[in-house]
Amino acid sequence: MLTSTVDIRARYSETDQMGRVYYSNYLVYFEVGRTHLIRQYWKSYSDLEKDGYFLPVLETHCRYHNPVGYDDLIRIESRLTFTRPTILHFDYVLTNPEKSFLIAEGYTEHCFMTRDGKPRRAPAELHRLVREGR
Repeated sequence: MLTSTVDIRARYSETDQMGRVYYSNYLVYFEVGRTHLIRQYWKSYSDLEKDGYFLPVLETHCRYHNPVGYDDLIRIESRLTFTRPTILHFDYVLTNPEKSFLIAEGYTEHCFMTRDGKPRRAPAELHRLVREGR
């Protein structure tokens, strides 16, 4: 398993009329955590695509616990595991460390695919990194 943490601030454009971050933006925060984790341990998403690997979303889930507003700090903790040779599973926990509360938690699953949409085994190097946890 690989883990990473990244902090961001909620932007004004992400809020609704009530001044709270709109629910669909949490999936964007998941993407921030996911791309940060992959880059931290392996390579950038754009390099993955140059190598012929694509990671479409198969499934997503988000449970909302406490709302956040404009300029609130959001800590995104991400964890990567494999469920099958072609399937990546990311877990996410979003917290506000300044106010000490849980914002949301969830997961996404992705399948390695070729450009033409055929399933593809994940690179052996990534399997090794996840297995070793580094």
